[in-house]
Amino acid sequence: MFHQKTLLRVILFSLGIAAVVGAFGILFARSAVIAQIDGTLVFTAICCALLLWISRKSAADGDPRALLLATILIATEFGLGCVGIWCGELFERTSIAAHATMAAVAIAGVPAVVFFKIVKSPSTRIAALTGLGFSAAVLLLWLGAIVLEWQGKSNFNLFEYGWSLGACGLFIVAALTGAGADRWYLRWIGVISAVTGLFIAARYIHSGESWHTEPLLAFGTLSLVIGHANLALRCRLKSSQIWLAYGTIAAVAAASVFTNISAKADAGDIWDDRSACSRIAGAAGVLAACGTLALAILYRINQRILPPGEKKAELNSIAIVCPVCQMKQTIAGGAGTCDQCGLEFQIKMIEPRCPACGYSLLMFRGDRCPECGAATSSEARSAKANAQDASFPGIGSTAKALD
Repeated sequence: MFHQKTLLRVILFSLGIAAVVGAFGILFARSAVIAQIDGTLVFTAICCALLLWISRKSAADGDPRALLLATILIATEFGLGCVGIWCGELFERTSIAAHATMAAVAIAGVPAVVFFKIVKSPSTRIAALTGLGFSAAVLLLWLGAIVLEWQGKSNFNLFEYGWSLGACGLFIVAALTGAGADRWYLRWIGVISAVTGLFIAARYIHSGESWHTEPLLAFGTLSLVIGHANLALRCRLKSSQIWLAYGTIAAVAAASVFTNISAKADAGDIWDDRSACSRIAGAAGVLAACGTLALAILYRINQRILPPGEKKAELNSIAIVCPVCQMKQTIAGGAGTCDQCGLEFQIKMIEPRCPACGYSLLMFRGDRCPECGAATSSEARSAKANAQDASFPGIGSTAKALD
């Protein structure tokens, strides 16, 4: 969508002019215009670099809708940034509103781009659509608060509603991941808990009363534990790595339980000395954070990754070694004749797929489908491969010899 060399030239040109103008302003001038020009040029380079990055990501992923949304997001941020830079002295209120709008668009827009990328997957479609709805609602609430603030009518309740809705939306999206593709009914407890916490927060915001954090914390941590467990169990892990997922889930649950006990102790409901509970909650939180980061890294390592711009190979040819004359050759379509000895070949190539959702399992060696989470035992695939070999005598022994 974007010419990468053009973007690189714009980045280099902007940085070069910014360096010259900035150095000149520091040495010879004291005008604020110099700083504004310099800031605009640097901001232009940053936006172009972001466009270059998402353009390359889109070329690798092949998702034009996410690229379009990310482009609109960056263009909006660039326009708001320019308004904030150049209206600073003359229109201070407009400059503040522009910077606040930049923050609101970024906080609500970046998750929306991620949701656009995963909306096509059957296992994440419901979660992605729900996340897009929450992102739009949060952005509208914050924009309404910014407009009222710009008009001199402060309404911080809208900001608080937006933060509460955003937190609730993240917990619900985490719990709904996989909905429609499996029957993990525990997720609905997380959804109900998050919605209940949202109603409690909304009541406190609307009434203006002092917040009693115990019930809100209880529902929030319950939805956090369930959402985190749902995501952790969906990571692509080898059989020797499954223990990390369960250990991390246990650490999150322990941190949540002891945090609630410590909060009750703070209110004087259990005991005065809560240092033990606080320390246990903090230790469990550290273990949970490190374990979650490790799960994300292992998910990335175990993920089937293709080089940028490379397409998945078509199953229309196969390279073999003739078992008679040992001649290396390529057979198109899985059928042909040896060029040297005349031996005829008939080889059937079947792409391994998940028995539940049909997702391709090429290059994947995990025990569960990365798309829907269904079990994909290697024994079942081996039995299927042996059955296919039996229908073509001699092929199985040839493949083993080649290995």
